[in-house]
Amino acid sequence: MREREGGTAQGFFQRLPVFWMFQLIAWSLFAPYALLTRAMYWQDALVASLLTLVLEPLAVLFTCGLRQLYHNLKLDRDHLVRMVGVVLVSSAFAALLELAASQGAFVLLTKYGFAKTDSAPVALRFGFFWMIFVGWSLGYLWLRAEIAGRLEGRKHVAAVAAAQRAEVGMLRLQLNPQLLLNSLNNIAAEIPEQPETAVAMTRQLAEYLRYTLEPQEQLIVPLEREIEAVENYLAIERQRFGSRLRTAINGAPETLQMRVPCFLLQPLVENAVKHGLTTSSPPWDISIETRRQRDTLTIRVINSGTLPIGWNEKPTRGMGLVNLRRRLDLHYPGKHGFEMKPWGDQVMVEITLEGDAREV
Repeated sequence: MREREGGTAQGFFQRLPVFWMFQLIAWSLFAPYALLTRAMYWQDALVASLLTLVLEPLAVLFTCGLRQLYHNLKLDRDHLVRMVGVVLVSSAFAALLELAASQGAFVLLTKYGFAKTDSAPVALRFGFFWMIFVGWSLGYLWLRAEIAGRLEGRKHVAAVAAAQRAEVGMLRLQLNPQLLLNSLNNIAAEIPEQPETAVAMTRQLAEYLRYTLEPQEQLIVPLEREIEAVENYLAIERQRFGSRLRTAINGAPETLQMRVPCFLLQPLVENAVKHGLTTSSPPWDISIETRRQRDTLTIRVINSGTLPIGWNEKPTRGMGLVNLRRRLDLHYPGKHGFEMKPWGDQVMVEITLEGDAREV
């Protein structure tokens, strides 16, 4: 039963608005200090207790008024001088009200015989109350600014994440239509003389398109699924080129369940096929290798051909690779590498991915 009551009290406190949580904490901490101060000054615990029971609830009421005033005037850090001026003046006014209440309470206590000593000097009590309200005001304004800053930060993060998701979606859409167009052209070229080959290519294309349609909301997938999609793509190309195109995929078992951005391999392999065909004679070789070292994934795509002169003096022009590098920036900010370089008499693209892909 006690645990249930404790849980209920805790739940009630957590459901309170931030302002009232601030009020409850601030005045719960200040009230014992005020009580002790009055008891030490008047040497009378009863008088101190009665004054505290009267003055602290009034102080809470006055601070609610200060809160409304600060809200209406829209005080902020950008107008520091104005804010300080308003705080000092409004706190002085609240201190005068508290002083009047204190004086009235002390008169009643003296009349009915509770107080046996003279009240403290007016200036001393006014200064005490004024410092209390100034301190409360500064604490409240700081807390309000802090909360506003955090809310703005969360909105910014949410907006950036939404923009990044939209951008990733657009990048995917830029890849798929191009692949579909190329594949359909290849199939159309085979229909007159090799209809069986065209049918097989169509089935392979259907399998690949099934993969592109399934994870529309899933931007991060196991590497194994990426490899399966690339195998379907390469099967289409092998149907087209026959023995002139040789492919090999060596995916280390420990890498297959690592999660990577969707359509990570496709632009690399498509670029390798296109580059190999235009810069070398058949047979064309395409190989894919994956390996893992601790939390770093390395992917290599190697193809026949040579790099053009001056390739390293200008950015990659291929839309697929440009999009890929942009997505790597989104999913692995500061934790990825992309390198294209000669590899013997071939060309290699190497990607290194450190840690888990960031959801966007």
